[in-house]
Amino acid sequence: MATTLRIQTICDLLIDSNTTASSFVLTLLTQREYNANPCTQGLLHNSRSLILAFLEHPQSSNDVWKWASSVEKQKYNQSIWDLAKKDTGWHFGAMHASERKLLDFQIKDMVIKMQQLASELWDMLGFLLSANLHKAHHGVSPDADEKVPVRETNVLPPEEELWR
Repeated sequence: MATTLRIQTICDLLIDSNTTASSFVLTLLTQREYNANPCTQGLLHNSRSLILAFLEHPQSSNDVWKWASSVEKQKYNQSIWDLAKKDTGWHFGAMHASERKLLDFQIKDMVIKMQQLASELWDMLGFLLSANLHKAHHGVSPDADEKVPVRETNVLPPEEELWR
């Protein structure tokens, strides 16, 4: 009961000062002078819980999913652009490809470079591959709902085997 009373008091203070809860929170998070404020620090410390609360709320769930998807797409897009820059050594021009260059290409070098330059993209690739491997391990074809032979082990192959 005491918590409800405190929350109502805070809500009344916000209303009396002609301030919404969202403008209060946004001010705390965007104005540099409030960075050390205990209210700001509390928000930052609980940011994951706050995002999850918005995600679970029926009126904001779809917006949060759309926002998260948009942010991830932007991040993956930037990572792809970063990987394609000439200075990474991955800028491939078919016109200048030679047999020697193709023979010298090492997938392990590419893996290391991708892990360094675009770790989140590497994680997504691993997630997508593990989803297909998981389906195969459990007798489900990655391309359809038909059964495929199940491997005897439920352990994913070592990373090196994925790239052979």
